Amino acid sequence: MEYEDDRLHFYWQDDILMCDWFAEFGDYDFVDFGIKKRLEITGDKKVVMISDVRFLKSSTREARERLAEKDAAHGVIATGVVLNSKVQIAIFNFFQAIYKKPTPTKLFSNKEDAIKWIKKYIPKEL
Repeated sequence: MEYEDDRLHFYWQDDILMCDWFAEFGDYDFVDFGIKKRLEITGDKKVVMISDVRFLKSSTREARERLAEKDAAHGVIATGVVLNSKVQIAIFNFFQAIYKKPTPTKLFSNKEDAIKWIKKYIPKEL
């Protein structure tokens, strides 16, 4: 299953759930919608995921807190996050320290490196 609108695109690539964010601003409703859409796509299947958030410029505290809620990571084995600037990386690292991720999460400046890293987490039964 795939999903796409003007702010978000979920698709599969080599057993990896890819999520491209096109929105420049992330509020609670947008993040909540993305989490629910991912759960709809994956169901109870365990997945590895890459989130490309290079367009994202800012997000609300409520959006970050929503990402830290338990169901946000349900079924996710590991996440690669693709960012495009040192400022984004510094901000993400700061918030990652506050809102602990329950699964391995690593930051990248390009999708190719993220794909190489996350492949080691793909379950063998796929």
